[in-house]
Amino acid sequence: MNNQKNFTRGAVVVLGLTVIGLGGTSFILNDKLNQTNSQLHERNVTIDKQMDEIQLHIQELETLKGEYEKMAASNAELEANNGKLRKGNAELGNRIASLNRTIANLKYKRNLSRAESEKLKAEIAQFKADLLAKNQEVAQLQLEKDSLSSSLENMTTTNVHMSMELDALAERVGRGSVLKANDIQISSIDAKGKERQKTTYKTKHLDKVKVAFNLDENNVAEHGSKEMVMRILDPNGAVIYSMTGADAAFQTAKGEQAMYTSRQLLNFDNSGQKVSFLYDSPSDLNSGQYTIELYAEGHPIGTSSFEVK
Repeated sequence: MNNQKNFTRGAVVVLGLTVIGLGGTSFILNDKLNQTNSQLHERNVTIDKQMDEIQLHIQELETLKGEYEKMAASNAELEANNGKLRKGNAELGNRIASLNRTIANLKYKRNLSRAESEKLKAEIAQFKADLLAKNQEVAQLQLEKDSLSSSLENMTTTNVHMSMELDALAERVGRGSVLKANDIQISSIDAKGKERQKTTYKTKHLDKVKVAFNLDENNVAEHGSKEMVMRILDPNGAVIYSMTGADAAFQTAKGEQAMYTSRQLLNFDNSGQKVSFLYDSPSDLNSGQYTIELYAEGHPIGTSSFEVK
């Protein structure tokens, strides 16, 4: 009986000690587990910070890449006329390719060592410095281009003004070179060869009509052969002519084709020459007022009139 009680007491003691031991072990395990969890949490926080840092770098690099691409695109017009800028834009292309490689590599990383982080920061700083220098270079080239464009525009404006002045001068010289007829005399010649100068003539006295005039001196006009033309216009304003086809017309200074009554070539020598035309078909002249128009080299040089009764 006593032995049984002693056994029971021993078992209780052993059980108590076992429970106490298990409790201590559990406490130790829980403590270690808590430490492990704390370490994992700190590591995850560190990884998250590094991932955030990597994402910030990627965003910064993407922004730089966009700036480089924008610069390369906006320089197309300048590049076409500037060999130095063409070389610079090739360098921009290399920079953009380098940025793409760096961004691609970063997207597969979960953490960065201190050395990698410092290297990446240095690369980003260099990219920014190169971009700033390139912007300054392009700005200078744009200023030079604008200056050249302004100079070209001024030269163009000056040339236009000079051209207008030369045209005006040429026009004045052209007008100054036109010959002028003065002292226009109209006379009739009858069948006996008698010449009469009047303003009104009878048909019986009009076997021929003579028109004579003097040319004013003109120091601007060139010496040499000049085409002289006379036109007689009837009372209805129609030109009296005896020829047909192309030979019946001459070209005026305005480029128009006009019928004529008589034409001759004169060797102009600026000596105040006397010029005369003879129209020998007066039977065509009916009663009325007739107009005489004189031309030299297509320019009108004088006019007069006479009447037939």
